[in-house]
Amino acid sequence: FQKDRSAWNKVTEMPLTIQLNCESIIEKDSWLRRNHKHSLCMSLLNNKDNIIIGSDCHNLTDRAPNIADARIVIEKECGTERLAQLDGYTEQLLMR
Repeated sequence: FQKDRSAWNKVTEMPLTIQLNCESIIEKDSWLRRNHKHSLCMSLLNNKDNIIIGSDCHNLTDRAPNIADARIVIEKECGTERLAQLDGYTEQLLMR
């Protein structure tokens, strides 16, 4: 299911909030490149308004918080204005 691009297209067209985990945004190694997670995340970040960023943090060693690193990548690849839009959408969700 996860490798079926048509399934992803159907899901991303639904009126849902999409969470992208920081590790998939941060292009750290060839494993992420081979699985195209980074490019999929960049496509979603550039084309969808209903995105939030999640750290997927489980601890401070193996799965440490990495939101600051992901924000740097987003700002570099999508722009300061886009990062501000993501922050605004996240704030709207949290204030509901």
